[in-house]
Amino acid sequence: MQERIRAFIAIPIPGEVKAQALDIQTQFRKAGLRLRWVKPHGMHLTLKFLGDIDRAQVAAIETALQTAAGTSPPLKLAAQGIGVFPAPKKARVLWIGVAGDTSALHAIHGRLENALEPLGFKPEKRRFSAHLTLARAKGRLDPIQLVGGMETIGRFEPVWFEAREVALFRSDLKPDGAVYTKLAAVSFSNP
Repeated sequence: MQERIRAFIAIPIPGEVKAQALDIQTQFRKAGLRLRWVKPHGMHLTLKFLGDIDRAQVAAIETALQTAAGTSPPLKLAAQGIGVFPAPKKARVLWIGVAGDTSALHAIHGRLENALEPLGFKPEKRRFSAHLTLARAKGRLDPIQLVGGMETIGRFEPVWFEAREVALFRSDLKPDGAVYTKLAAVSFSNP
């Protein structure tokens, strides 16, 4: 029997973006919003959640990563702005937006979806929206309080960074939060 692992594909983000995320989380905590906070050390820019996979699929997924991203130059991205999914009145996820080379990022995402489909991973029906998850709602949030916090706290200088690789991660759920382990990575090519 094959070992099953919970996995996703993401772009790692650097420490300065994680530090900014922690600062934003601290400000929202002070505002008293009831949220489950994502630990900044584990933050990443998710391109595709795969769910449970067979460990034997790792090599084929790495080949799909190479096909999708191996010839792309590094991306110049920025953590910028704050938003929610799906809407302030029904907010479930609080996030930091991603700006910069988003056209190239969307192209990589599209190629990744195409490269993974023959491996049995269905393309997402929802439009890809690049973001960094800050928190998930524990229950219903006060939309006025939430929007007020987003307007005040969301006014921060963009934190620019260079995305240099895309990686396949294993996600192990633990009582104190998920632990992510990099299983494979493909570097973006140098221009």
